[in-house]
Amino acid sequence: MTTIIAVVSFVGVVVGIVAGVLAIRRHYDPEAKPHIVNPPHQSENGGRYLTISAIVPYPRRRAFYWIAIQPNDCRADGKWWPQNSPIELNSSGFGSVPGVRLGREGPDASEDIGKTFTVGLFEVTKNAQRIFVSSAKDDQPLTLPAECKLLHSVDVRRVYR
Repeated sequence: MTTIIAVVSFVGVVVGIVAGVLAIRRHYDPEAKPHIVNPPHQSENGGRYLTISAIVPYPRRRAFYWIAIQPNDCRADGKWWPQNSPIELNSSGFGSVPGVRLGREGPDASEDIGKTFTVGLFEVTKNAQRIFVSSAKDDQPLTLPAECKLLHSVDVRRVYR
């Protein structure tokens, strides 16, 4: 019986210390919210490809973080194009996704010049993760599942082919 009490007490102390550290961290950085660091809002991109950088200061353990693109002419339909793969965050919550695509290539690419695209940072649950993976692999749009949450977005205008 004494061993059980000691184990329960030890676990309680460890949980208390972890909760205290997290509370202190949030106390000194209360405004830290997930956001897209680069590119800035209302910027212009000189081509189809860009690298998106984001920070998620307090990532949830069972969540995935994705970048998805929405052309301004697809807003009414609610269509988003997930890009490549989930963001791999480092210990400070920073990550980037290279090769994000603004619009189409080939003969249709000229239609995307001058178009504005919304770049969204999404928190995706484990259940919705497979939908994002499949959509990104096939470069197909999706309508966001209810389990997904838009954390931040910026608008980027494509200015060249």
